[in-house]
Amino acid sequence: MTRILKTSRSQATPNPRPNTTVRKFSRLVLLAAILPMLGLTACSHSRASATQIARGKDIFDTSCAPCHESSSISLPTQPPKLDGLFQKSTLPSGAPATDAQVRKTIIDGRGIMPPFGPAFNDDQLDALIAYLHTR
Repeated sequence: MTRILKTSRSQATPNPRPNTTVRKFSRLVLLAAILPMLGLTACSHSRASATQIARGKDIFDTSCAPCHESSSISLPTQPPKLDGLFQKSTLPSGAPATDAQVRKTIIDGRGIMPPFGPAFNDDQLDALIAYLHTR
């Protein structure tokens, strides 16, 4: 939006500097449009409650820790430790460290890890992934 200045010759010429109020308003509108989109891209664990994380820890302690936290188990290869799993860009397998990839690994299994898909419902998987984000 440009303002028109009248000159002494009655000719209209555009103002080279738009009104600063209009610029500030435009920035505010742009910011208001972008902020909700940022919220949509946030990780699902950011909305995890303390109760959900505690449920995830219980699931981890009973279903994951026996292999991933113990070195006394006799397996052909030692499963990776899961501390800081989401603090790295990739999982130990080389796959991206995303909620979707971790969920897929839990459901389908990988290597010597058996599939846990039938063992967990969506709420339990959400809780487990929320807990893994805290490790």
